[in-house]
Amino acid sequence: MQPTTYYQRHKAVTKMVLHLTLKRKWFDLICSGEKTVEYRDCKPYWIKRLFHEFPLKPKAFLAIYFRNGYSKRSPLISVGHLGTYYNHALNKIELMLGENNFLCNPRPTTNATKP
Repeated sequence: MQPTTYYQRHKAVTKMVLHLTLKRKWFDLICSGEKTVEYRDCKPYWIKRLFHEFPLKPKAFLAIYFRNGYSKRSPLISVGHLGTYYNHALNKIELMLGENNFLCNPRPTTNATKP
């Protein structure tokens, strides 16, 4: 059954976006495109959040929203999601990152001169 109202469509699309908060170092590396894989510990919290319960198949996300901090004004970047995999050697979950789509609330430049 297809969603019919705007609210139902909006709710369906927002479920396909993964929201993660990062420290500045990792956020900047993702923004620059140097970091293409995000690792998460293989803990019950992340397994439940990134995989379906039974059978254990990765959830499909349209995008991943990375936020640098918890404020509404913190920088936010949208990155494509290419897939979720379990790395047996590292015992970690890998989120493969695609292209950067957009950046909201960029940090002010520090080179600005004061009058």
